[in-house]
Amino acid sequence: MAANGVIIEQQQILTTQNLGTLFVKAGLDEVIGSALPDMVKRTFLWICRRQQTKLNAYHAALVMLKNTAYAWRQLIFYLAQIRDSEQHALLMWMHETLRDQSTEFQQRFEPALKGLENAAAGEAVGSGGGRIFLGWTTTKHGLMPPVASASSSEA
Repeated sequence: MAANGVIIEQQQILTTQNLGTLFVKAGLDEVIGSALPDMVKRTFLWICRRQQTKLNAYHAALVMLKNTAYAWRQLIFYLAQIRDSEQHALLMWMHETLRDQSTEFQQRFEPALKGLENAAAGEAVGSGGGRIFLGWTTTKHGLMPPVASASSSEA
C-alpha cells in the first residue's frame, strides 16, 4: 500500500491537483495574488506547529505527516506564484522561523527546507543535504517525530 501511496503522491506533485489551471483560468492570481506571501507564512507556521504536536500513536503521526506534506505542496504552489525577489525573502523568513523552533524539529525539518531552497534556486533538490518532503514512504520517514507507541509498519 505504501508503494502505491508514493506513486499517487508523485502524481499529485506533478499536477499540483490542477491548482495551476484553476489559479489562472478562474482569475485567482488577480484576486488573491497579493495575499500569497501571507499564505506562505501561515502555511509554514501551521506545518511547524503540526509537526511538533506531541503524538502518542504511530498512526496519528503518519496522518500528521501526510497532512503536513499536503500543506507543504500548497506552500510550494503559493511560492511558485510569487516573484523571485519575494520568494527569496520568504525563504529567508522560513529559515529564521525554523530557528525559533525546537532543536529536534529543526534537525528533522532542515533537509526539507534546504530542498525547497535548492529547487527555488534551480538546483537539484538533493544537493547540499536537501530532501523532498513527501508524506508517503516505504522506509523510515525522515520527518517522523518521536512517538510513544511506535510500531514497525510504515506508510
